[in-house]
Amino acid sequence: MTNIGIAITGSGSATPKVSLSNQKLSQIVETSDEWIGTRTGIHNRRLADTTESLCTLATQASLAAIAQANITCSDIDIII
Repeated sequence: MTNIGIAITGSGSATPKVSLSNQKLSQIVETSDEWIGTRTGIHNRRLADTTESLCTLATQASLAAIAQANITCSDIDIII
C-alpha cells in the first residue's frame, strides 16, 4: 500500500455568541436551574442569533483550523 500523505494539520471550532443559562431558561419555562443541572449536567447553552448560521460558524471554525495549521486556503486539497 502506498502512503498518500494524508494528515490532519489543524482543527477549529466556533460557538454562537448568545449564552442562555439555566437560571435564565427557568424564567422562560416552568423549571429550575437545579432541576436541569442535576438531570442533564447542562448549566449553559449557546444559541445562534439572527446574524449567525451554520455557514458563519463553519467559516469561523475553518479559518481557525487554517490559522492553527499555519497554511493558506489554497494549500487545502480536501475537507472531510
